[in-house]
Amino acid sequence: NILIATPGRLLQHMDETPYFHCDDLRILVFDEADRMLDMGFRSAIDAIMQNIPQPQTATSSEGDGMGSSGGRQTLLFSATQTRSVRDLARLNL
Repeated sequence: NILIATPGRLLQHMDETPYFHCDDLRILVFDEADRMLDMGFRSAIDAIMQNIPQPQTATSSEGDGMGSSGGRQTLLFSATQTRSVRDLARLNL
């Protein structure tokens, strides 16, 4: 399954949709991170990162590279490398 959402809408579903969960989330992508931060979505991104399960570390060399417990890969894409984007990557990813 693939879910595409703005940070605000994703956070709304996480908070208000009873059967919406991120337990099986494998890959989280923040595209245009610089623009999201410019538009004031920092608190929504921070809340999303706090409410999703933490990535698991790989425990074996077998499998899909996501660790034996599943895990999550977080990707952040940005056209520019601003201080706020670097801070977001350092603190949340």
